[in-house]
Amino acid sequence: MADPVVIFAVAVAVGLMALRMRTLSLRRRAAEARYTLIADHLPRTALAVFDRDLRIQVLAGPAMSEATVARDEIEGRRITEVVPGERGRWLSGLYRSALDGETRSVEYASEADGRHYWLRIAPILQGEGE
Repeated sequence: MADPVVIFAVAVAVGLMALRMRTLSLRRRAAEARYTLIADHLPRTALAVFDRDLRIQVLAGPAMSEATVARDEIEGRRITEVVPGERGRWLSGLYRSALDGETRSVEYASEADGRHYWLRIAPILQGEGE
């Protein structure tokens, strides 16, 4: 009779884990929607949110309408895939610093469109310093 209890415990643990993952996914989508909403109302601004692998998760804001590449071609890709070479590696270092908790402000001259941009790179804290 011990086996059904163990199986039940595993099923409960797996069910709880699936529920937690679904909850985290819903929270993440809600957060992404908030970032997009905020960015879409800041004039001449673009917002990019990266994951720990430096893949672009959210890309939003009015400045995206002037971009040389469509949003759906960029989201999900790593920064070095979007900006190749030395500049991509330089930007990766800046974004990696944000993941380590640092905030940076830099000027960036785009080779793609010839424009100069002011970048404010900061971590997004999820509570309790995460």
